[in-house]
Amino acid sequence: MAIGREVTDNTSSPLYCDKCGKTMRAVNFYTYKDGSKTELCKACMTMHVNNYEPDTFLWILEKMDLPWVPEEWNIIRDKAYQKDPYKMNGMSVLGKYISKMKLKQWNKLGWADSKKIQEEREAAAKAAGKSEEEAAKRVEAMEEAYKNGEITEAQLMTYKEITSPPTPQLPAAAASATPLVHSPYPEGNHPFEVVDVPDLGQDLTEQDKVYLAVKWGRLYSAEDWIYLEQKYTDFMASFDIQGAARIDTLIQICKLSLKLNMALDSGDIDSYSKLSRAYDTLMKSAKFKYGLCNTFPLTSGVYNNCMLTGKAKTFLCHANPVANFFKEEAVSTILGTEE
Repeated sequence: MAIGREVTDNTSSPLYCDKCGKTMRAVNFYTYKDGSKTELCKACMTMHVNNYEPDTFLWILEKMDLPWVPEEWNIIRDKAYQKDPYKMNGMSVLGKYISKMKLKQWNKLGWADSKKIQEEREAAAKAAGKSEEEAAKRVEAMEEAYKNGEITEAQLMTYKEITSPPTPQLPAAAASATPLVHSPYPEGNHPFEVVDVPDLGQDLTEQDKVYLAVKWGRLYSAEDWIYLEQKYTDFMASFDIQGAARIDTLIQICKLSLKLNMALDSGDIDSYSKLSRAYDTLMKSAKFKYGLCNTFPLTSGVYNNCMLTGKAKTFLCHANPVANFFKEEAVSTILGTEE
C-alpha cells in the first residue's frame, strides 16, 4: 500500500496536488486505509478512468489496497448511468466504490484478496447451478412416482414447491439498460386514445443520421432528432440568430425543450420545474430578436402575424433537408394526406 500524507483535519487542511500543482482542501483527495491522503487530487487521479475498462482504474484500487469486486463496481456504474449518463464519470463511480469498500463486509479485505473473492463467487455460482439441477431431477422423480400411483397429488405439490429453487432476480441496475420512466397513469387506464404513430425516422438516410448525430449528439432517438431539428428551424425562422455563441445557446434551448416535454409527459414534476427554470434563464440570456424575410416554413405559419406590432410579418427560413423531410413526409403521413 502506498504511503500518503497525514492530515489533522480532513475538511480544512490544504494539500498540494503533485500533478496539477494546485493547493486545495483535503476533501478533494482520496483517503488511504491508514487515514492519509493520496498524492494526486481526485480529478487528476481519475482523469483517464473509463468506467467500462478495468485496466484504466485497477491500478488505483491496488494503490489504495482495495479489493476488486466486478459485480459491485458494475452495480454502482449502472446506477450512475441511469441517474444521469451525462454526469457519470470516473470520479463519481470510483468515489462510491471506495465508500462501499469501507463497509463492514469489505473493510478487512484488500487488493490481495481480489482473486480469492472471485474464486469464492465463481464456486458459489457453480454450486447454485448444481443445486438447481439436482432440484429439477428430484421433481422429475416425484412426478414419475405420482404417475405410478406411489404418492398423492398433495404430496407431489408439497415437495415440488419445496425443492423447486426460486427464480433468481437480477439487480435493478442490471435488469434495465435504460432509465425507467414513471407513468402518472395506471397501466391500461389512459385518459386518451392510444394511437399508433408511424416511425418518423424510418426514411432518414445515413447522411441525415450522421448530420443529426454530429449536431445533436448520439444519445437521442430518430424522433428526438426530428423534434430538435424542427424546433431549431422554427427558432431560426422566428428570430435573427447569428454568431456561434447564440447558435450554441439555441441548441441548448432546443434540448431543454425536449427534456421539458419528456418530464411533463412522464409526470416528473420536480424535473420539469428545474428544467423550466433553466429554460427561462437561457431564453432571457439569449436575447433573441425577431427577424424579417420573404418566406417562412410550413410548420411556422403561426408566426405569420406578429403579435408584438399587430402587423403581418414573414420570417427567415433556413433551408434544411431534415426539416423539409419532416414537413413534407412526416406531416402528410400523420394526417393521411398527399402533397
